[in-house]
Amino acid sequence: MQLLQNAAALLKVAFGDYEIYRSGGDEFVVLCPGITSQQLDESIARFHALADNTPDVSFAAGTKCVEGDYDIHAVMQAADQNMYLNKEEFYRQHPEKNWRKII
Repeated sequence: MQLLQNAAALLKVAFGDYEIYRSGGDEFVVLCPGITSQQLDESIARFHALADNTPDVSFAAGTKCVEGDYDIHAVMQAADQNMYLNKEEFYRQHPEKNWRKII
């Protein structure tokens, strides 16, 4: 439970007043209405920097920036796919942290 609380605290620092939801297990969703792609990239970079400096928390992040009308389920699915790409890249750069391959 403490791990999830630490993760939520980092998200709060990185994303400020945007809405943060735990979507299940160890996955979170942050809704950022009105954010620009550049602001989103800056928030994600801040988020990764915080996680990199927190020993007990690591993250893969997937984003999807949309304008106008959208289907929230499609946006979340696209962000989830991007998260898995981010996770693959992280483990490529840090194979020692991939506990699935270590065991």
